[in-house]
Amino acid sequence: MKIAAVNFVLLLALISCTSKAKKPAADTTTVSTPAAHKAEKFDLADLKMNESIDDLLKANALSLKDGSDKESTVMGFESFATSKPELLVYDKQSLVGGAGKEKNLLVLHYGQETHQIEMYEIKLYVADQSGLLERSLQKKLKKPIFIKDSSLNKSTIELDENGDEVKGERNDTKFQVWDDTRSGLSYFLLEKKTGNKVVFEELTVINRKSENAAMWIKFRGFDGYKK
Repeated sequence: MKIAAVNFVLLLALISCTSKAKKPAADTTTVSTPAAHKAEKFDLADLKMNESIDDLLKANALSLKDGSDKESTVMGFESFATSKPELLVYDKQSLVGGAGKEKNLLVLHYGQETHQIEMYEIKLYVADQSGLLERSLQKKLKKPIFIKDSSLNKSTIELDENGDEVKGERNDTKFQVWDDTRSGLSYFLLEKKTGNKVVFEELTVINRKSENAAMWIKFRGFDGYKK
């Protein structure tokens, strides 16, 4: 009986020690997950002219219903014109604005079947934004390959449609062309001035690698600019 009692006491002691033993610490190691990719903001200066207009609009929470298709284009293509701030961005600069009833405008031209963008135009009516596009192109591509500026010839007399001399402030135009040999894109910048004030600026971008490049250049009337 004594031995049984001792054994019983030892058994109780063993159970007690076991119950007081520390539980293994919970695994608090955190599993790192890759950070969500933050989409880059849209910038017209980054367009490669091979994008789908559907993908471009979807990425900016827009659709074809958010623009107008009334701007003229060539057969087999559609136009999408918009003043949406999500798309009116060039070289990280907002181009939103306007003068009077005229709003700054982006016009994208895309294939009816392919929906691929092949040409775009930026139209600016805000004098405060004049020079923004030119400075950006000069920074990226340096000097233009072609420039014609009527304001440099002060001796010329401006005539109206009847051949009479125009009185008051001069109306001048400045036309410049840049070619990006790496991307194959050509940039045509037209600037209109009344006196010293820029009243209109238009940038047309065409992909010279496209099989339709000559068509777009002719459509915009740029085919004879070097003559």
